[in-house]
Amino acid sequence: MKLHEIFARDINRDINPAVVVSAKDPKTIEAEIKEYVFTPEIIEKLFTIIDTVINKKSGKSGIWINGYYGSGKSHFIKFVHYLMNRDTSADAFEALEKGVNDNYDTTKPNTNDNITISNLRLLKKKITDAQCDDIMLT
Repeated sequence: MKLHEIFARDINRDINPAVVVSAKDPKTIEAEIKEYVFTPEIIEKLFTIIDTVINKKSGKSGIWINGYYGSGKSHFIKFVHYLMNRDTSADAFEALEKGVNDNYDTTKPNTNDNITISNLRLLKKKITDAQCDDIMLT
């Protein structure tokens, strides 16, 4: 067996070394959505942010992302953008739902029981019906 046969995706494809906010071409968007890695912690943080922004009763929501260089802040916030943007939310929610199915177990201690496929679909519908503006600063 050869090394390239082990991987699901072509190992010779172009991979951006860093996420760039201004990179908005369709190939980049597709890669950033489909290749995002969902850990239980990432799933919880994405759910918390989307739920907070969409279900806030009054006022406006602002989010500050803090972390060390190389910790994934830019990719994380860009994925939040993909979830909230009407043009990309269908693909981003599909990827998140797959991540929840594959990597999130609500029967484990200290997990969020609200993170279900049906709740994700409710958030997706609210985003589709809402007017969301986002500004990404990196």
